[in-house]
Amino acid sequence: MANGSWILQRGYASIIYPTRSDDDAEAPEAFALRTDTRFRQALAVATEIAERRPMSDVVLNMSDQREHPVREALLKLAFGQTRTPLAAMMDLATRLAKSTDRRTQPSLFVVTVDERAESRRVSMYVFPEESTFALRRSNQESTEAFLEHVDSFVLESRLRKVARFEGKNIKTHFIAGRVVDLQIGSSPRGVADYWVTDFLDAGFAINDVKGTTMVADGLRLAFQKADGEGRQRVMEVAMALMADSRRAWSLERIAREYLPESLSSVFRSIAPNTDTLTGRFMLNKDLLRERINYRVFQLTSGVWVSSPFDEVGRSVKLEGEGKKQTLTARGVIESERVRSNAKRA
Repeated sequence: MANGSWILQRGYASIIYPTRSDDDAEAPEAFALRTDTRFRQALAVATEIAERRPMSDVVLNMSDQREHPVREALLKLAFGQTRTPLAAMMDLATRLAKSTDRRTQPSLFVVTVDERAESRRVSMYVFPEESTFALRRSNQESTEAFLEHVDSFVLESRLRKVARFEGKNIKTHFIAGRVVDLQIGSSPRGVADYWVTDFLDAGFAINDVKGTTMVADGLRLAFQKADGEGRQRVMEVAMALMADSRRAWSLERIAREYLPESLSSVFRSIAPNTDTLTGRFMLNKDLLRERINYRVFQLTSGVWVSSPFDEVGRSVKLEGEGKKQTLTARGVIESERVRSNAKRA
């Protein structure tokens, strides 16, 4: 990317009425906005909070032909001429309306295009409808007035959702972007609703927290699908990951090195796209232990004991404190398996 600041080039807006069906109300209208001083000031106030919040990285779920309707619309908005950007705005507004349900209030959908040398940045914002009142003078009595209810969109107060993509007009750009949901929070699970899944048709790009969380989710899913022997193997994999000194991983690498074929396909299914499956991240072992909902104990004898949290204090007893703590496990053996190396399929 070239150095320098982004310069607002143009803006578009549309009122979104939730439909959730192709047979519902007509497609929303789209308008080009005057990017005058008043609009710039209002937008600056509205987006200031978004600039301070951590945003989650996402990747569009591209087809096998490397096509995606949202990416095509973004490119037309960013680089299109004459009427092409407005038509693309209408396509996005229609898609957003169909991605929401009737529990969602009408909202103002604003898209801006910023320029920096050969690069463009397309930002998408959603502002909820607000109920306000206007003071109107009475036509009958000069000393009287009444309150008139008005449904409006206040840019300066309640920005709800943000998505941003940037790059040049080349085939590898405008595939990855960033999102945040200020109504719920910035966590990936918070924004994995209609904004990311249905509207953008995207998946979260991998990072340390997301990668570790997906490892835990994948192991839990594999555990649920496995038979008794397979469940034992999943537990072994979890313990092996805890003990492995390597920190840089990918979901694909864990599936390939640790899981048999019968379980690896289930584990891989947790990734929404190839970029997420092969992306590298640093494994957070504390988070992994928390997310898979079990505790792992290493005894001075070299024995490892793993237990679901709700069994600690029941069939698994802990006594003493600190480094003098001892463990006793009691129960009926359901199965036994001897394995020299948990990493081999």
